[in-house]
Amino acid sequence: MAVRLAKLGESAAVLTRFGQSFTGAVKGFVTPDCLHCMHIYLVPSGDDLLFQEVQNFWSTDQFGCKYQETSPRSLNDKRAIEILERTVNYNGKRYEAGPLWNDDKVKMPANRSMAGKGLKSTKRILLLDKLLSQKYCEIIEAYIGKEYVKKLKRKQSP
Repeated sequence: MAVRLAKLGESAAVLTRFGQSFTGAVKGFVTPDCLHCMHIYLVPSGDDLLFQEVQNFWSTDQFGCKYQETSPRSLNDKRAIEILERTVNYNGKRYEAGPLWNDDKVKMPANRSMAGKGLKSTKRILLLDKLLSQKYCEIIEAYIGKEYVKKLKRKQSP
């Protein structure tokens, strides 16, 4: 409890568990020869009540939790961020980034025969279904137009 004393004949402020309270003479309201007890209660506004509810919500909702601006990162996340910081480049049209491999010494399998079989199967399906073939061509042309892919020329043997 905190008390703020005033001059003789003036009211004093007392901070209680229930809020601010005043005690002493109230000039202009009560004559000095009368003894009265007055109780003043401040009715909180809607904003005050909302503010209190939000404070209560956060004090109970966050119990045991603390917001961290940077969350702990796994080794894979740290590696990915390092690769992106090192390899991201803007080429004038779009951003390019290096592959986010888990290991620098990636060995790609020799899968030319499997890729060839997949290509033959796709050709066979497209020859049988003209509508599907047309949609397939439109999608590939759109990819070329957006420069997602590009046509390659056969490498000539020396």
